Amino acid sequence: MSRSSVVVFAENEEWSVIVIENDGESSHPFRFQKHASSFANAQRARLGFPMIDFAACGNANLPIAAR
Repeated sequence: MSRSSVVVFAENEEWSVIVIENDGESSHPFRFQKHASSFANAQRARLGFPMIDFAACGNANLPIAAR
């Protein structure tokens, strides 16, 4: 069974999206949350996952300097 996942997180004033599929992992860095969120949702759609409204999540994962 293949496991897939899409993870979005902030670190060092940068957003990252990790895509895990077919026993492989790829990392995609972004400067802005909206770009990371858009990419993450596109990957979620491609993998058959439901969309996430990242704007509704607040700024809990924002880098400290961005708050």
